[in-house]
Amino acid sequence: MNFLKKVYVKVRIVVMWMFAVSFCISVITGIIIGVIKYNQTNIFDLKKIIVRNENLLDPSQVIGISKIKKGTRIMDIDRASAVKLLNESPYIESSSITLVYPAAVIIDIKETEPLAFVKNEGELFYVDREGKTLCKVKPESGYDLPIINSGVSSELVEFLNISLEKSPLMYHQISEAEYTEKGIELYLNKSSTRIIIGKDDFRKKIVILENFLKEEYNSIPFGKVDYIDLRFDDQVVLREFKLADKQYGEM
Repeated sequence: MNFLKKVYVKVRIVVMWMFAVSFCISVITGIIIGVIKYNQTNIFDLKKIIVRNENLLDPSQVIGISKIKKGTRIMDIDRASAVKLLNESPYIESSSITLVYPAAVIIDIKETEPLAFVKNEGELFYVDREGKTLCKVKPESGYDLPIINSGVSSELVEFLNISLEKSPLMYHQISEAEYTEKGIELYLNKSSTRIIIGKDDFRKKIVILENFLKEEYNSIPFGKVDYIDLRFDDQVVLREFKLADKQYGEM
């Protein structure tokens, strides 16, 4: 009886080992088949790339900067590397990438805010707040910015930055700006009369100009005014075409 019991135990152990080995072989075989099927299927191949919040750049440009390519396995995309490339672009402040299974990617970007347009050989380009010239202007971008008609000087960049910070209302009324031998000269949206800012005291002159626009600007007979001059201390001088000066007191 003990002999039969011992045989039974040994047979049982052998059967259990055979079952375990068979199970392991089945699992390994299943994994191998799964890998083969995975490599043969294109379900997870990237088919669609969506770019959001782009104004300066075209979607194709954003995709090119990211180095993300269609046909790549979506789980093989190196998002950290792509975000790093995007954030290194002078056009992009920050970005994020979202995987949308089975085969799409969303690229969200926050672009560099342009300060102005600049004319170059008859075409408009964006200028950032550091004075760097960016890409060509897209007609549909919707930006309402001053146009720089001369070279992008440090004085113009400083003046426009201060205007935007201290008086956005006045900044958005600037139609054109240039730097000449007299310093900064402006044209506003409301008229074609030139405004001479000069070469210094920009913070002070922006306040003077803002007050002037609020209190006096709408009553000026622009057809008789050659230019408006802010180069004098605490006052705005109007030069009429007949060359007679009219001063609008201290502000």
